[in-house]
Amino acid sequence: MDTRKQVSVDRGARVETRLTRYPVNMSEFLMLHKYAKDEQGIPFLEYNAEYRPATITQYALAHWNAYIATRDESHCLTFLAQVRWLIEHVVYVDEAVCGWPSTFVYSQNCWFSATTQGTALSVLLRAYLITGVREYRTLAEHVFGTFERDILDGGISTSTGEDGLFFEEVAVYPATHGLLGELFALLSLFEYKNMMRPLEADTLLERAMAALHLYLDAYDTGYWATTDLLQHSLASPAELTLQIQLLRTLGQSASSMPCILSAERWHHYMQKSRMRYEMQNRWQQATNKFVQCVRAIVLPVQSQPMRVTKVCIALTAFPVTGGIRAVMAGIAKATAGIWEREYLTHFIGPNPQHLPIHTFGTKQTAAWQFPNLWFYVVFGCHKTLALLRQGSHYDVLLPQDGVYTALFTALAGKLAGIRVVCIDHGTLTLLKSATYRAERTQGMAEKHTSKVWLLVSLLRYHLYFPSVSLCAVLAVRLVDHFLIPGVAGDAIEASCKRLGIHPSRITRFGSMIESERHVVVDGAARETLRLQKDIPPNAVLVAMVCRLAPEKGIDIALEAIDIAYHALPIEKRTQLRVVIAGGGPLKASLEADIHRRGLSTTCLLWGEISPSDVLELLSISDIFLYASRRGACMSMAVLEAMASQCAVIASTEPVSNVHLLANGRGIALPTNEPQSMANALIRLISEREYGIEMGKTAREYISTHHSVAIFRRTLLRATRWAALDEVIAKYKHTVEAISSCEGIS
Repeated sequence: MDTRKQVSVDRGARVETRLTRYPVNMSEFLMLHKYAKDEQGIPFLEYNAEYRPATITQYALAHWNAYIATRDESHCLTFLAQVRWLIEHVVYVDEAVCGWPSTFVYSQNCWFSATTQGTALSVLLRAYLITGVREYRTLAEHVFGTFERDILDGGISTSTGEDGLFFEEVAVYPATHGLLGELFALLSLFEYKNMMRPLEADTLLERAMAALHLYLDAYDTGYWATTDLLQHSLASPAELTLQIQLLRTLGQSASSMPCILSAERWHHYMQKSRMRYEMQNRWQQATNKFVQCVRAIVLPVQSQPMRVTKVCIALTAFPVTGGIRAVMAGIAKATAGIWEREYLTHFIGPNPQHLPIHTFGTKQTAAWQFPNLWFYVVFGCHKTLALLRQGSHYDVLLPQDGVYTALFTALAGKLAGIRVVCIDHGTLTLLKSATYRAERTQGMAEKHTSKVWLLVSLLRYHLYFPSVSLCAVLAVRLVDHFLIPGVAGDAIEASCKRLGIHPSRITRFGSMIESERHVVVDGAARETLRLQKDIPPNAVLVAMVCRLAPEKGIDIALEAIDIAYHALPIEKRTQLRVVIAGGGPLKASLEADIHRRGLSTTCLLWGEISPSDVLELLSISDIFLYASRRGACMSMAVLEAMASQCAVIASTEPVSNVHLLANGRGIALPTNEPQSMANALIRLISEREYGIEMGKTAREYISTHHSVAIFRRTLLRATRWAALDEVIAKYKHTVEAISSCEGIS
């Protein structure tokens, strides 16, 4: 493009009726005394000759407003000079998305900014309207592409809540949720919608406004406002003034009452709470210096070269059979090559397979009784700090429960200045679970025949839950972010709200399943495998894989099987086989109950089996039965059965089963209803094509929504990612390769 032609555009060609001032007077906020100007009139930092795109775009908008107010051509020429700089320095992520990255002072990593992209979009829209140059409109459309892209894909947006979207001031992970970037981006989107009128802007605006309304109260301290939700730094008076102006403008553009009310409330803070802000700001600075001094004494900092992210995964026991082991395998698969993992646990299970596992505490310091759980916390924190002092430079601490383990890792993480991301698998819901408490009480009564020991156990039990609640209260205030499997509207959200965890600190996700490991066996191979397991080739095989404990609803499942068995025709009844795999305290009583019901031929107890044997069982099964009375997050057993193309019948504990099995992917039933479960069994046994189609639909869903790639993105969002330069370099390499091929041809 010949940029000189842009300055000499016929002024009569301007669309004067559409030339509007930028809603915020940026000249009030530009600190131009820090900047010099080059020969083209572009501001730059003189001490290091650095050009800052955000300053240049805001400088352009300041001159635009001056031109609209005075019609002085010098302001228009200065505005267009800044536009030329933007054209000359634009960086493409791919052929349809571009922007102006900034660079971290302490590293070579670069990043996009919602402030830069938003104000640049507003500049380009005005440049197009005043000149009519088509290239400006095209470039504006390419800049708009960064609003549609996730940060991991070279954009400035990150998903929030159920379907929200937040535009990041610093587009790296973990997201800071800087308020100014979101407001500038939203303002430019409204202008883009009004001037260009694309339908895509409407969708983005709706999602972004939903996220802003969800998070807006978290910036309010009650006397001032913060700049972001990661560091919670108090806004300077100039920043707060800018936030207020942007909120007022946005409130009018979007008819947003939350924005208008926040602007008025923060304006009141400016007038009434200035002294409190000054005092609190000084206190924060003093506290930060004190923490840095303590950190330097306790944990001397050593410079480290650039490397992969080093993560310490803390958990109660590892490796042990169960859902946690499946999650750990998923994390290992998803982060291969990008994370260096170490494990910290109280108990090492069988087959550690040369994994880097550190242990702490003794047998008596388990977290399941009072006062042992406090020893668990103390020993765990001490071991974490010891590892750090010995040179384990972790970037992230990743505890695997939201109470005990989260507390000791968060304490160590705060002292060491390390980000703590907790993957909670349901421990937060146990605080108010009447079912769980009843199970514990019944278990103690069955275990202790001596009244004295029973009394001691009950006393420790009644002191245990207050301790757990205190652990949770402390942990949720210290943990930086929570990764919780499940769906919106389940019991976890209620627990998080009760504990005071703001939605900005929670990411819900679907647990990862490696679909390729769940081989679907058909035909002769299926018959051969069944014969090896003493299962008739033509049998309708129902599988249950769970711990044989009261909370798993084994008695409900057996009652349903009994009802279905006697309701089926003789030919179907003889084909039915039920395999129950797992160990636990109810094994003996379950065997007796099966014998009493006359189901010894139909129901087969396999005992506890290995993960590979579980996959093999699922591969030859037709139906998977899940009858749990208590659950949280997502059931790995249900997910694995869906991935194995089984027709799944499951209780609504956890609530996420309703979502997983919707739209024909399975059958979700209320808990403790054996008749409903029996009816579902009868239908699937009688209508085999219906069950086969259900299994196929379920497997397709798991492959799409619970893949390794999606789980990897979830982990990167919550922990650390700052590799825009790699995305840009990859595109440049592709372009160069294509150009080279074209040159050869």
